[in-house]
Amino acid sequence: MNKRSALYVIFLCLLSLTLLLSACGGGGDTGVGTTASQQNAETPAATTAGTPSQNNPSDRYVANLPAAAYNNEEFVFLTRNAECGDFETWDLLPTDLQRESMNDAILRRNSYIEETYNVTITQRPCGGSVNGGEMYTVIYNNYMAGSTGEDAFHVAYCGVEDAISLATSGIFYDLSEMPYINLESPWWDAVAMSSLTISNRYFFGVGDLSVQLYDTLPCLAFNKELAAAHTELDLYGMVESGEWTYDAFYTILKEVYVDTDDVDGPSVGDTFGAGGQNDNLYNFFYGSGCKIITVNENGDPELTYYNETNETVFSKLFEIMTDKEALFNCNDYANVPGWQNSPIEYVTRGFIEGRILFYSDGLLHLPELREADFEFGILPVPKFTAEQESYHHLIGRWGATVITIPTNCPDLKMATLLVEAMGAESKNTVAPEYFENKLTLQSVRDGESAVSLNIIIDTKGFDMGQCFRWNDLHLVMGDCLLQKQNSFYHNYQAKESGILIGITQTLASYQSLPHYIELEG
Repeated sequence: MNKRSALYVIFLCLLSLTLLLSACGGGGDTGVGTTASQQNAETPAATTAGTPSQNNPSDRYVANLPAAAYNNEEFVFLTRNAECGDFETWDLLPTDLQRESMNDAILRRNSYIEETYNVTITQRPCGGSVNGGEMYTVIYNNYMAGSTGEDAFHVAYCGVEDAISLATSGIFYDLSEMPYINLESPWWDAVAMSSLTISNRYFFGVGDLSVQLYDTLPCLAFNKELAAAHTELDLYGMVESGEWTYDAFYTILKEVYVDTDDVDGPSVGDTFGAGGQNDNLYNFFYGSGCKIITVNENGDPELTYYNETNETVFSKLFEIMTDKEALFNCNDYANVPGWQNSPIEYVTRGFIEGRILFYSDGLLHLPELREADFEFGILPVPKFTAEQESYHHLIGRWGATVITIPTNCPDLKMATLLVEAMGAESKNTVAPEYFENKLTLQSVRDGESAVSLNIIIDTKGFDMGQCFRWNDLHLVMGDCLLQKQNSFYHNYQAKESGILIGITQTLASYQSLPHYIELEG
């Protein structure tokens, strides 16, 4: 075993501590306050947020909350049901979608909250589309009717697109203004939330309370046997040194293609360097450090889509994405019969059968790859150049859920207290299970892959432009694939004025929304 491999084995032993402290806290602990073992014994439900002591593993994260009891009232969440496919909610209540250890963690969290505050956590599942489906209708109709009765709810695990659309109508509270919620606590992801913030309004919560969001993060799985056959590069070493780049990735891809199905030209049954879908375009663009929209120091969006750097990055990315022998894009084969739910099945099947070297998709799908009878590893999305300061990983806007509280919430103080309490307890139970076991035990087979997962989690974020999509700005890049030419500049120019108008309108809308004290007054 070489020196670096030995270090990776040591890393695996420490992985649980690393992920617990850094994965979902917006870069780690805030350094504020105390832990459970330090709290005043006379107030068992009240301490401030802090980091558990490494010398006392029994220490727990606890929120700074008063003691409260709610006479066994129901604490109601809107969630997604099975009609939403891969994005059915699994992290609120136990479900057969998850292994026993995850369900046990969810039960431990919920039992602690229910016993401490004398409540019952319940969900109201909604179907239809992941965004724009039944949940959107329920939230909107309840708000318009001012409902606080039996059909009301306290919290919605809302799709990002739905949340953005509904927020401009004043349907959600600003979480930063809520009683009991402290967004500086380590169970909230400050970095991810800041990339969806306009005029410093926090209508969407991201953090340990809903770890399912992180299933949408992109990664690259790779077939170790195919890699060894086509390159002498030390892929894990390149990740570690920061030299895992577009050029390194593309150089390998170009060495792999083989016509293995005797069909003329690249086809479903051939062997490819990589496989993915159109969304790789956005994942890799974000991975380069480029952003469509940048949030400025005032908390407002600035259009940073087109500049010389972004054009250079896109040109290289377009070259990779349109090299039909290097990269199998399943969207190009949507009309070829053989898939049931999505053409991405071609990529999954090709990887498992040993015909695709790099599998590019979300963390959600990693467990499916364990059907392969070969060893595979996991890498982050490559950087554009080695000089780039960090790797970057785009949270998927389609399946991602955010935490929202409606302004017609039947008991706001109960809701905010319990959301904060559940966030803290999730960091003790559900989040460690997700990062240490669901991802590592179900998805990786070596210590180096665990390091890659840690990088992916630590460098996650939204691109506001991808989420708000003013004037269909996402089509600036996407249409280039349809047009089969690099028309990035032309497409941008055609949409620029509409994008700016959309940003201005959203800014005005957010700035006109009432604040909590105004609602209460």
